[in-house]
Amino acid sequence: MWNISPPYTNPSAVSTLLDERAIGDLPLNGRRFSDLMLLSPGVTQDPRSLTSGTNGDLSFGGIRGFQNGFLVDGGDYNNSFFAQALGRYRAPYQFSTEVVQEFRVSSNSYGAELGRSGGAVVNVVTKSGSNHVHGTMFYYLRDSSLGAADPFLAFRPHNRQQQAGGTIGGPLKRNKTFFFAGFDQHIFHVPNVVEFLNGSAQVVPQPGTGPYTPGDYDSTDQALVFAAAAQLTSLAGEYPAAQIGNSAYAKLDINLTPHHQLALRVNTSRYWGSNNVFLDPGSPVTYDSISDNGEETVATETASLSLTSSLSPRWISHLRAQFSRDLQQSYSNTSDVLVKIPNILDGMGRSDLLPRQTRQHKLQVAETLSLESSRNSWKLVGDALLTRIYDFFPSQQSGEFLFYPIKVDPFTFEPM
Repeated sequence: MWNISPPYTNPSAVSTLLDERAIGDLPLNGRRFSDLMLLSPGVTQDPRSLTSGTNGDLSFGGIRGFQNGFLVDGGDYNNSFFAQALGRYRAPYQFSTEVVQEFRVSSNSYGAELGRSGGAVVNVVTKSGSNHVHGTMFYYLRDSSLGAADPFLAFRPHNRQQQAGGTIGGPLKRNKTFFFAGFDQHIFHVPNVVEFLNGSAQVVPQPGTGPYTPGDYDSTDQALVFAAAAQLTSLAGEYPAAQIGNSAYAKLDINLTPHHQLALRVNTSRYWGSNNVFLDPGSPVTYDSISDNGEETVATETASLSLTSSLSPRWISHLRAQFSRDLQQSYSNTSDVLVKIPNILDGMGRSDLLPRQTRQHKLQVAETLSLESSRNSWKLVGDALLTRIYDFFPSQQSGEFLFYPIKVDPFTFEPM
């Protein structure tokens, strides 16, 4: 793919720059820096992403989130199958805010080297070392005992979010070679509160009061119905869930010559936890039994190389090479048949979406040649992507039972 950008001395892109101060000072629940994109004009939450059960995308100018593109230090950082950033929105974050220097959100008229997006392009610039040794350490705690009670619950379930880590950077050889490294650990324990669809925590069978209101039982099956109700009631209650993740980052910057600078970066991310597949941290209440949940693991790795060369006073070359992989797998809590009972539970037994697995391996090589003149600026871009994707998404492996109430005429047994 080769593109030539229009010859403008002033960039025409509509963009918003969020610098290190904004990233560090603005409060972020969970410290995922990408949430700051909402500060850009024309950005809203995608209507499908109001809970963690959906994809978590952001909409730029009314365009659905899967049209956005993500770059890190100019390298592609997209999951090509799901059209999201690597790790998607399952993991808490891919980069700690401590290692992000700035990021720019370009929503329109961006240059040729960005491209390949119908929505906005988010370009993240990571930090580098300097001639002085600098480091940071942090610990954050968010506990439900310090907050308000949930207005929809009669009790206060306990949850705790902890985040800790640090960075260090400095010279390996003064004015020549610099390093920067960081690590961030996120531990979030939040309960799953299973309730029934009528808002109660137990199932109470109702007796029949007449031929047209037969109720849940009569004298012949009372014991069986009450035993089934007791078993259903045992499914409600508070169950532990966890969202645990970490990210590691290392970067090496080398001044090869006064005209050639080399940057090498490696970053990894891990995410796991119990009952974390279907979980809304904003509300612990769920109408699915805990057996209808599962455990999800996410692992991403990226290794990149960037060589910036001043070929002449007017010609600049920016060569980028990157390898990345994104591995995600979800396990079910049970292999029992999925059962749905209207007005009782949305589901119990194995979810019809689990187990599932997706893997992506991607290799990218890109080159940008820039020509600067007194009146014009030209860019010639070549970008090659080789992607291998494997997806395993079976549906309803264990079958499904649906118990729908059907009213019948008590004399003819015909559906009413």
